[in-house]
Amino acid sequence: MSSRLSPKTLLSIALLLGATQLPSGCAKSVTAPNTAPKADFSASPRSGAEPLAVTFTDRSSPGMSGITSVLWNFGDNQTSAERNPQHTYAAPGNYSISLTVRTSEGSDSTTKADYITVANGTLPTAAFTGTPTSGPPGLTVQFTDQSTPGTAPITSWSWTFGDGGTSTSQSPSHSYAAIDTYTVSLTVTTSVGPDVETKTDYIQVVPPPPIADFSANPTSGNTPLNVAFTDHSVTGGVAITSWAWDFGDGGVSTAQSPNHIYLIAGTYTVSLTVTNAYGSDKVTKANLIVATQGPVPPTAQFSGTPRSGKAPLTVRFTDASVAGTSPITDRQWNFSDGGISNEMNPMHTFNTAGNYTVILNVASAVGADRAEKAAYIQALAPPVAPTADFLGSPTSGSVPLQVQFTDRSVNGGAAIMSWSWDFGDGGSANTQNPIHIYLLPGNYTVTLFVTNSVGPGRITKTGYIRVTLLPLLAPEPSRQ
Repeated sequence: MSSRLSPKTLLSIALLLGATQLPSGCAKSVTAPNTAPKADFSASPRSGAEPLAVTFTDRSSPGMSGITSVLWNFGDNQTSAERNPQHTYAAPGNYSISLTVRTSEGSDSTTKADYITVANGTLPTAAFTGTPTSGPPGLTVQFTDQSTPGTAPITSWSWTFGDGGTSTSQSPSHSYAAIDTYTVSLTVTTSVGPDVETKTDYIQVVPPPPIADFSANPTSGNTPLNVAFTDHSVTGGVAITSWAWDFGDGGVSTAQSPNHIYLIAGTYTVSLTVTNAYGSDKVTKANLIVATQGPVPPTAQFSGTPRSGKAPLTVRFTDASVAGTSPITDRQWNFSDGGISNEMNPMHTFNTAGNYTVILNVASAVGADRAEKAAYIQALAPPVAPTADFLGSPTSGSVPLQVQFTDRSVNGGAAIMSWSWDFGDGGSANTQNPIHIYLLPGNYTVTLFVTNSVGPGRITKTGYIRVTLLPLLAPEPSRQ
């Protein structure tokens, strides 16, 4: 045989022929190789928290024939005959893995000590919400699971609703029939373990809010229309604590059953809101009140000019009354000084000084009205001559003594038109508040004349100013 054949080809021929010697021309004999399998494997992941799911991969060499069976031992008393199994470790620990493979030529085993490391897992965290959390009997609450699973998925939910009801749904709804306060609990479980959340007094079933209702009588008529409103609200089991009425014309009330007067014609919508400790309710009745324009009585009003002056004071009064729906047929003036009049726009003279209240009564076929203005007219007393008075400062001192004189006269009802001062030393002045300088020692009498349109007034203060050569030991107080 030609030496050009490769050793691999020669080996194959020898095995087929059962030969133990190479053909002639070969230098050495050939021995058949070991054909048994070689066990080997890998795993992923090799570490993690419980429950840990691991995928095992068979990496064995089959030898000269195919692998016919495998047997895995996962170290936790669990086995598998799958070629590439997945296995979940439920408890923490270090696990040694064994793999045995078989072929028609034989078998092989391999063990990897502490090959898988499983740590403690994280428990779930139970959490939930409910909505609504309060309401009247028959309250239906939708509960929503908001739990987090930890390192393993949640496998069960257990609810207790506080009224004897339970559920194993993830997010159940539950109805509460009786008035009370309820504690709700949720327990969630994973392969690692359970967790529970409890919300004390979480659900409150309370008496229902009131139901608003009312009636009105009458609901139509002429203005001014006086309507009596009557509350017919249902309490809901707890007393109503407040009422809020809106009469539709800008008027409101907080009385339980009020009366209201509609002054302007129109159609009015009325609403009532009632409140108790557990809520409120509102009812609105559209176009409930129809007020039509009825007979309107007159409205009394007047003015007078002038309103003040010296007695005797003559005043012209003007009737400014509004007739309403019928003409004014009667007027009666009362001037409070004994005088009266039934004229429309009278003149009246107030002869005596004083403050006078004026009253006007008007009447028509559909009613009457009265206007009264207190102290409306001021008749002043006639003026008199002024009353003279003055002060000086200082009233004593050494020469030269400068004195400030101040007019304190009362005008008598008419403005003072002139002042005439005599300072007692030959000096004089015509101003209201003069300054005068005394140059010689002595006691000086001062006189003031004042004049208004009625006449003069005079005052003399004898020895009022004292002037010395030398400074006084102690100044005397001003003298009036």
